[in-house]
Amino acid sequence: MDSRMNPSPADRSAIEAYIQLELALFPKASLQDLYKNYFQDAFGPGHLIPDKVKPAQYLLQELHEPHLFKGPLLQPLGIRHQFWRVNLSLVKNGIVPLPAMLEGLYLSAPKARNPQSENWIAEWQGIEEQIRELLPDLAHLEEDASRIRQTLAEGKFVMHHSSLFHTTYHPHYRIIHDDIVREWKLRFRLD
Repeated sequence: MDSRMNPSPADRSAIEAYIQLELALFPKASLQDLYKNYFQDAFGPGHLIPDKVKPAQYLLQELHEPHLFKGPLLQPLGIRHQFWRVNLSLVKNGIVPLPAMLEGLYLSAPKARNPQSENWIAEWQGIEEQIRELLPDLAHLEEDASRIRQTLAEGKFVMHHSSLFHTTYHPHYRIIHDDIVREWKLRFRLD
């Protein structure tokens, strides 16, 4: 985005498209969930990968959970689409092999743009402002905005999905860089 508090018409259009896609896929998404989507496109999966053992263990555990994986198989994130949510049903159903998913996760982590704190806060404020213009009646808007501001004021950026999002959609995905997703679309015939 060129100017964080005063986005260009192209940025405004991209922001509106990201909001519309998230709410089309997940109608019960809140501001907190929109924040998480936008965060994931900027920071990728790096915050999840302190080492290579824990992400693999957690992924194996998650694949054995009995409930269905809801949501799209592939979902572009944010306004830049640098990262995608890749539904774990692709691994569970043998379409993307487990080693490929883990490698994709590890290779994706260093590709994040990881904006500086003050830049990230200003960028998010511009996004939130546009969300407020487009969706003034979004459920839990003020509560979520306050929670996001508090988290950012504490110098933290990571937020989880809202509890309503978790209970409604049971999200199970990994964040994978666009370069890898494009390669997987050809290699594993993902559409």
